[in-house]
Amino acid sequence: MRFTGVMIGDKIELPPQRGILGDKIPPVWHVLEVSAQKERATRERIKAEGEYAFYPSEERVWFVKGKKFEREQPMITRMVYAKFTRAPHWDVMKERRIITGVFSINGVPIAIPPDIIRRVQGLPTDAERLAAAKAELLRIREGDKAELTEGPFAGHVVDVFSVAHGRVWWETITGVKGSSATNVMKRLDV
Repeated sequence: MRFTGVMIGDKIELPPQRGILGDKIPPVWHVLEVSAQKERATRERIKAEGEYAFYPSEERVWFVKGKKFEREQPMITRMVYAKFTRAPHWDVMKERRIITGVFSINGVPIAIPPDIIRRVQGLPTDAERLAAAKAELLRIREGDKAELTEGPFAGHVVDVFSVAHGRVWWETITGVKGSSATNVMKRLDV
């Protein structure tokens, strides 16, 4: 008797199994929803695929019978932030219970702007970094020429010879010495 189907011992080629990530895409951030206490496992699984993932955390310390225990605890539970450079296969991730969902609107995953991610990480945003760089550029230093903007000497150009604790010690071209708060002066040689 001959069977037209597969016989025991026959080699069968199975279709390739889809992974959790697909083709290359421009980098995009997503917020993944995960099961309770699965933040670390999800983060490590995403990292194992070569992508970057994190969740804001803090170290917790407690003692039991004099023995010290330390553990990393998520500050925001059930969420992992991931930067994908390959297209995520949401259905595969859900089926394998890596995630329970992804932040989305009407079923379309939301791409999170990098500035929001930087805030979650506790890092300065691009605007904050530019403001800090501008403030550093305009900061009055020893040896600078500055103009007084307030007080009886307003409009006078002075030479700065010392700066400390928010105060500037200066001297005019005629030899008048004084001190002012740094916020009542503007640097001229910028």
